[in-house]
Amino acid sequence: HFVKTASYQKWMLYLHPSQRDYVDRDHSGSIRLSGVSGSGKTCVLIHRALRLAEKYSDGRILILTLNAALAKLIDSLVSASRGTHRPKNIRVSSFWELCREKLLEIEPKNKKLYTQVTVATNPYAVSEHIDEIWNEYYNCENNNHDADQMDRLHRSLLTRRIFPKDYLKQEFDYVRSAFAPSDREKYFEMERTGRAVPLDRSFRRQVFDGLAGWEKKMLAVGAIDATAIATALHK
Repeated sequence: HFVKTASYQKWMLYLHPSQRDYVDRDHSGSIRLSGVSGSGKTCVLIHRALRLAEKYSDGRILILTLNAALAKLIDSLVSASRGTHRPKNIRVSSFWELCREKLLEIEPKNKKLYTQVTVATNPYAVSEHIDEIWNEYYNCENNNHDADQMDRLHRSLLTRRIFPKDYLKQEFDYVRSAFAPSDREKYFEMERTGRAVPLDRSFRRQVFDGLAGWEKKMLAVGAIDATAIATALHK
């Protein structure tokens, strides 16, 4: 009957008895729950947040994700689980949204600087999302050829059956997350673990120069990604 009648919200909120223990545990510090896709991590997270929100009614519970679409889904599931009785002390947010909110508290005049889409000054121009801007940069469109300096690395990754555009974007994010702008030269000498494809110094130089071009591109079009907004808030 459940299979035939349940909505997707009920399916995603269904808590197996074996998962209840993870919801009810109390911890003195941070914990990590790992599992394969579809194992119910999001379900446990939501039920745990609801339990904590009800237990600590004077406190605040934050569910934070890197993915904005996932934040929206979780927020809808929290509402679906309680309806009009949803705890008011639960907040679901993407990391980018939270950083932007805190930045605007500090720099209220810079609202237009912290956006994931370009701000069109021409009434006939079309705003672009940061993902579209990345594709434009990597494909050397609109007379910007800064990404050409990564061409040898691009071809090397292709021969190793690695999709270069995604791989290099991830490497950009790693470099910006691991080092402050003033310390990025350390990237050339560091032992790079967790990557299946090693990059020698010459390839790392191409990553380094390509990253500089990408940051220049974001500044020129007036858009910012998640790693850059974290760097801005860190200042």
